[in-house]
Amino acid sequence: RGVALLREAEEVSAAALATLLSNSALCLLRLKWPDRAKKAASQAIAVVRQAQDEAFDQSKLFYRRALACEGLREFDLAADDMARALQQAKRVESPLAEQHRLKNEVTRLKKLKASAEEQAERKRREKENERGAEAQRMRGAELEQKQSKAAPGVSPPSGD
Repeated sequence: RGVALLREAEEVSAAALATLLSNSALCLLRLKWPDRAKKAASQAIAVVRQAQDEAFDQSKLFYRRALACEGLREFDLAADDMARALQQAKRVESPLAEQHRLKNEVTRLKKLKASAEEQAERKRREKENERGAEAQRMRGAELEQKQSKAAPGVSPPSGD
């Protein structure tokens, strides 16, 4: 409905379109559609950038895109966007309580990012160890086959 109303207008301000897209991103986040929310927030940021509107407070745009990235488990992007939201809040001199909340969010997302990287590294090492163990099992099986072919009458020692 909002887009239809904006289309009817002769000239649409970048702020109006960015606000509409920002509110859309919030709705999409609440519906648990982070991919669409990220797209809407990114479009809003692009509109503001394209209009070169320095007065527009972009902190909500970056905040909502950060939440969308978190929902998509893109923690590095989420932490970056949350830091940008904090920078924007400082630039427009948002209340200190808001800046403090954003700072806490930046810290939380950095911890999530570090935890995700740690987990990915752990999985990589486990896969590497599994490949090594599999290669060792294959070499052991090949050795057993060679031994059984070399001495057909002699069976390998049993574990008794």
